[in-house]
Amino acid sequence: MLAVGALAAVFIAGCGQKTDISKGIEDFNRTLEPNGLTLECPKEVKGGEGTEFDCTLKGTRNDKSAPVKLKIGKEEGDLVIDAADQKAFDVARQEVAGS
Repeated sequence: MLAVGALAAVFIAGCGQKTDISKGIEDFNRTLEPNGLTLECPKEVKGGEGTEFDCTLKGTRNDKSAPVKLKIGKEEGDLVIDAADQKAFDVARQEVAGS
């Protein structure tokens, strides 16, 4: 079972109005790829810490997918990406992975 508590750093672009989450999603995907999963998300989202946004969790070994909600949080002063609802994310992960 994959523990998706993996937090990924993100960067604020501009005057804090938009947050570039692409690097954070790349890092998150590195934790998902060994399990045949990947996230498709926007490159940027409006807002910073506390902002929730929608992504699609996809299987790389099948054509299953599920919507998931992620959020921008803060850990040790850095903005990070994590599941908005870990239980819902785990359910989606199991559905997409087929386990």
